[in-house]
Amino acid sequence: MTRGRRRNRCAKSAPRCAIATAARQRQATVREDRIDASVGLYAENTSYWTPTLRSIAGLRYDAYRFKVNNARANGHKFSPKLSLIFGPWAQTEYFINYGAGFHNNDARGVTGTEAAPPLVGTRGAELVRRLRAALLRPAPATSTIPTRRVWRASRPRASAMCISTRSSRARCA
Repeated sequence: MTRGRRRNRCAKSAPRCAIATAARQRQATVREDRIDASVGLYAENTSYWTPTLRSIAGLRYDAYRFKVNNARANGHKFSPKLSLIFGPWAQTEYFINYGAGFHNNDARGVTGTEAAPPLVGTRGAELVRRLRAALLRPAPATSTIPTRRVWRASRPRASAMCISTRSSRARCA
């Protein structure tokens, strides 16, 4: 089992100021924003069911805090992940992956009068075939050549389902 944490309070979250000046001399601070701060916790477990079947399950929790002017917004999301890996057979493995995630909107857009949600969720799934490069030189036997995505579906928002295959562009319903 793997677990860990992440905390972000780096330059991106450092205070940003708007300062009034006259003749290049500071007069007053007009606005000071601490754009965002975040923390994330995760855990992952790999299970070997048979010599040719394994699963990887993971869960991540992220919390964000936004502050612009005097307005504040908070958001948090859980992001589950699940992978089933079949193989190897003749140096080929197949993956079935499912995951949920999010993207965070700009802090200045989540604290206004018509505020956007701080964290926007998304879901996706894919079927992937990976070939091992056992005969390539000088690469080591454990290296892989680029994977080929056989099928992928994603749901960027609750009202649309997009499916793409190698032979067609994404179709959304």
